[in-house]
Amino acid sequence: MQGLLIRRPKNVVLLALANKTARVVWALLSKDVEYDENLYSQVS
Repeated sequence: MQGLLIRRPKNVVLLALANKTARVVWALLSKDVEYDENLYSQVS
């Protein structure tokens, strides 16, 4: 995340992380599966 903060404004990074989190939550809810920490733990 530090690399992103160097290249992008703070609000852009926060919005990107919120978007990623929302997509993960949506996928979990729509597929009715449990959260797998190993699958979603990497920050891209």
